[in-house]
Amino acid sequence: MKKNLAKKIITLTIFSFFFFMVTGFSDVRAETDIDDLYSQKERIESLKQTAESLFYVVENDATRENIKIALTNIIDTAERIEERIDNEIECIIAIQEEEVDEPTLGEENALRSAQTYLDFSAFSYSGLVGQLEYEGFSNQEAEYGADNCGANWNEQAAKLAETYLDIMSFSRSGLIEQLKYEGFTNSQAEYGVNAVGY
Repeated sequence: MKKNLAKKIITLTIFSFFFFMVTGFSDVRAETDIDDLYSQKERIESLKQTAESLFYVVENDATRENIKIALTNIIDTAERIEERIDNEIECIIAIQEEEVDEPTLGEENALRSAQTYLDFSAFSYSGLVGQLEYEGFSNQEAEYGADNCGANWNEQAAKLAETYLDIMSFSRSGLIEQLKYEGFTNSQAEYGVNAVGY
């Protein structure tokens, strides 16, 4: 049993040394391939689990204190490297998400058009999307423009309610229905009507 255990310890130590040499003890290498990082994470987890298993074999034997200390050091080091790998994976994922979120030229133009429309008139969200699509933008581009134009849709409802009252008379319920027809939600329409004093 002692010989088998010693062989396992030696094998584990060699594997640990090789892994730390490849990975770098003080700094994890700057990896661009996230799959390789996940592979390293799996190897370090396997190393840690092996060390933990061996630790439980010897933890009750006082004569093997040095082995327990060595295993503890391996486990602690494995956990530190695993944490560095996790941090690098998070950074790569964040960078990839930023790249995915980079707007296309069509989305940028849709956003500028949306802001221009709002400078001259009031729109609901769906009304603005529809107007941008009418101008030839795709649904994705139009929604990007409406999502990022910075409009407060309650305030847009209030502006449009005021515009309607400047040109004709409405009952409260009639004005709410007109705003809903323009694409505002019921709560937005009610906000708009309340804002003009109805």
